[in-house]
Amino acid sequence: MDDEWIKKPKRWNINFIKKFMYTLGPVSSLFDIITFFILFAIFAMPERSFQTGWFLESLATQTFVIYIIRTRKIPFVDSFPSKQLLFSTILAVAIGWILPYTFIGGFFSLIPLPPNVLMAIVGIVIVYLVVIEFVKRAFYKRNEI
Repeated sequence: MDDEWIKKPKRWNINFIKKFMYTLGPVSSLFDIITFFILFAIFAMPERSFQTGWFLESLATQTFVIYIIRTRKIPFVDSFPSKQLLFSTILAVAIGWILPYTFIGGFFSLIPLPPNVLMAIVGIVIVYLVVIEFVKRAFYKRNEI
């Protein structure tokens, strides 16, 4: 958390949290649809490849979004996460992205993806995080705590 939140803790505001979820949630759903379209329509991925791609995209977006929603500030510019948060999230995503290349990944029906598909997923993740940051800023302009 940012210093100003630690110095003076805030009370939970359920209505504010609902508005925040109703604003950012559809963006995540939109990016799921974009991912589905790219994997199915553009790459014509078979079932196991599609599941692997969606797993990788979902893991990265829903883990790295923590950096954006944890602060009103610009992540990594005006607000830095703790070393523990940074280490644990990067480790979790790295393990997930390595998993398809291991025998354990096969247990979960994950399979290695071609480099062009991986690059497309990386692109989706980056665009998602940028869009979420802009949506968050617009949200806070309209909604004060």
